[in-house]
Amino acid sequence: MDYELKLDRFQIEAIDLLKKNNSVLISAPTGAGKTLIAEYIMHESLKKNDGVIYTSPIKALSNQKFRDFSKDHPGKTGIVTGDVSINPFAPLLIMTTEIFRNRLFHGDRFEGKYSWIIFDEIHYLDNPDRGTVWEESLMFLPKNINFIGLSATLSNIDRMAAWIEKIHGKPVSVVIEKNRPVPLKFYFISKEKIYKNIDTLFKSSRKNKTEPFAEHMNRKKKSFPSSIEVFNLISSLKKIKRLPAIYFTLNRRRTTQLAERISTLNFLTEDEKKITKNIIRNFTDKFDLADNPDLIEISNLLTKGIAFHHAGMIPQIKEIVESLFSSELIKIVFATETFALGINMPARSVIFDELKKRIGRSFKIISKRDFFQMAGRAGRRGKDKEGYIYSFVDRSIGRRPLKSLLAGEPEPVTSRFDLSYAGILNLYDLYEERLTDVFLRSFKYFQIGHSGIHSYINRLKGKLSVLKELRYINKNRITEAGKFASEIHGYELPVTELWRSRLFEKLNYKDLIYITLALVYEPSSRESEIITHKRSQYLSKVTHSITKKIKNIEKKKGVGEESNSFNFQLSEAVELWIKNESFYYSVFVSDRDPGDLVRYFRMTSQILRELRKSDISEKMNGKLDKALNILNRDIIDPNKELNG
Repeated sequence: MDYELKLDRFQIEAIDLLKKNNSVLISAPTGAGKTLIAEYIMHESLKKNDGVIYTSPIKALSNQKFRDFSKDHPGKTGIVTGDVSINPFAPLLIMTTEIFRNRLFHGDRFEGKYSWIIFDEIHYLDNPDRGTVWEESLMFLPKNINFIGLSATLSNIDRMAAWIEKIHGKPVSVVIEKNRPVPLKFYFISKEKIYKNIDTLFKSSRKNKTEPFAEHMNRKKKSFPSSIEVFNLISSLKKIKRLPAIYFTLNRRRTTQLAERISTLNFLTEDEKKITKNIIRNFTDKFDLADNPDLIEISNLLTKGIAFHHAGMIPQIKEIVESLFSSELIKIVFATETFALGINMPARSVIFDELKKRIGRSFKIISKRDFFQMAGRAGRRGKDKEGYIYSFVDRSIGRRPLKSLLAGEPEPVTSRFDLSYAGILNLYDLYEERLTDVFLRSFKYFQIGHSGIHSYINRLKGKLSVLKELRYINKNRITEAGKFASEIHGYELPVTELWRSRLFEKLNYKDLIYITLALVYEPSSRESEIITHKRSQYLSKVTHSITKKIKNIEKKKGVGEESNSFNFQLSEAVELWIKNESFYYSVFVSDRDPGDLVRYFRMTSQILRELRKSDISEKMNGKLDKALNILNRDIIDPNKELNG
């Protein structure tokens, strides 16, 4: 890439700081060109034989970056996630943040090989489930590695920089860009009309300014638009040349329903249709999808320039959709919010199905950060003068919340720091009983100061007490069980207690799959707790006693129900897979989306691989290898997606 091309002010500022070896936090709108800054440091570092690590919040984004960077830096790019390991010592190494954090905890300082790490979507630090991982990665970042933090949504970026400066004792520069290269124009749709202004939306007595297609809107009153309203909107956007568009909805089923509803429309020329069919054919051969029912179902839509995209789809088909959309052969894609996360998929227009999100049993307006993460996909740099945002609005939201959504700064990033059992065990040799010092280095402590500090320290002490009661720590030393638990991130206590009970050695390779899958599986609220699978009925009884013991100790020590239970509802599905039956037989008996099943089977493989690396592997007589080989094949094997 030619970095002498005309750059924006914030890109020049950031690159000048990087030339001085400064760590930099960058906040700029989606589509402004943050990635170019990361690509600059990769290019310059590789020229000097310095290594660069790139981390991302989701595996799909890691995979996409691996494919992109491999084209720019062939032979020099590697990837290590929980699923795949390709060229793991490459100078340009892509990782999930969990893998980077785990390697830090296990003593890897990356000395002499890597000079930079890029944290893409660094605002993920406040993700309720995984934010701690990002915070720990920054807290324990080796002194020899500088970092670049990229985000579209850092309103308290100066505060974050001050925290990192304090714990590492070296400067962190801040670069902020608030202007979008392509400005956004907002429209609001309610009760068959489209409004250019929020005030007119809530003043029905005034004459409303509408777009030319408002007359087609259906008059039915609903909290979300009818399929006819959606059909008419998309038809009109086609006429006024405001495609391609991303239509965001928070419901998986709705993405497929709406795509089917507009399937009578065709958005492709004959030449585009031929190119689309060739691309689909190439992916079909690459992934061996000739008889895949999901691909057969979606292909009819794809050849018309229509698609849907959600986490319940198998990764291979999501990749086909992403490839076609980035080639502008998809003119309208109905997607859930994950389509907006990091993946470079700009459009001319973005449409919101609704602006409310379910939080527990109630609904709440979506956050500014989420809204602009998705809205920011509108407006293609170098192609569009404006990006267009269309929001179907339920007026029950109210005028003030709607105005607030569009105005001012996004919500500040809030620390979610909560040191895991594995984290405590990995840090205990260094800190021993001074583990509270770890909390004093956290962004959580930096944010709250002395307010509420005792509750967090008491929770940390409670977890430490749990580990002592289980004798993972004894006489201020990590025991053999503690060492084993320190390597099983996320499922430390249940897996370690299974190992201590010597149950692992008694199980056959199928049992290992059933029991590990049960540990990672999170059943939906509508699923029955009754286990019909015969072997799993026995395994459930064994694991229940272990789970009960752990939860009783956690409750006594005041840390709540921290550890996972075992849920065997997918045993019949995975048994069919073990028997070499079609993957879609497993989907049928599980009543889960195919993509969910792929994810859970891969998570199972990840835990089995962690066990394979542990000391118990030698005592298992190859059972772990057999379990991995039979589980991690065909559609489940992620290496096939990246290696072709």
